[in-house]
Amino acid sequence: MFKRELNAKLVLSVIATGIMSFSGVVVETAMNVTFLCGFAAPTFMLLLLGRILEGIGTGLALPLMFNIITEQAPLKNMGVMMGIGMLVTAVAPAVGPSAGGWIAEHLGWRMIFAGLLPFLIVAFVLGISSIQQSHETEVISFDVFGWLLLTVSFIALIFVIDESSAFGLLSIPVLLAIMIFVGSLMFFVRHENSFKHQEQSNKSTKIPIINLEVFSEKGFVLSLFAIVALQFIILGQ
Repeated sequence: MFKRELNAKLVLSVIATGIMSFSGVVVETAMNVTFLCGFAAPTFMLLLLGRILEGIGTGLALPLMFNIITEQAPLKNMGVMMGIGMLVTAVAPAVGPSAGGWIAEHLGWRMIFAGLLPFLIVAFVLGISSIQQSHETEVISFDVFGWLLLTVSFIALIFVIDESSAFGLLSIPVLLAIMIFVGSLMFFVRHENSFKHQEQSNKSTKIPIINLEVFSEKGFVLSLFAIVALQFIILGQ
């Protein structure tokens, strides 16, 4: 049985995933400065592809870091470890724009990616040697349809936020995007709730992509709102 303890492997595994998360957020915020440079470059598609891959990596590494902390850190050290994890997401957006501007001016935007390779190699080595499996793995069916609905709703929401100032909130493209957002979100909620009924009738062992029952907890909703607002402030600067 896995025992929660604060040891070198736990610290190194958090550092490994933290480096990956830090690198991803740095590139994300650095691109705010360098995207104009990249847009004029003949190899913009390479920049865009690298940015997509970086986003996928960060999307995996950041939740993995907090998952390692919540599953493996001793309860008495949980606050400290979570603070270290939050420090990663707080420092990276502050470093990204200034570092991105300096690197783009003196070394070229390509170094935004190349300069992080040594750190990512270190993160890979640390992760391979230190990340532990805290419990037996299970074969779980991925909720592809729920993921597609959630993806469509977020894309539509981002379009509304980005383009409402250009087209106008009452323009046809924006209104259409609002309808897609609301419709896909409603279908998503209905689809995710269907898993609960299937579990009660023992017709399916599939797991929803998001357990909507957690939103019935007032404390969770308020905490989630605070974290989302904080990330909007930090990453939206």
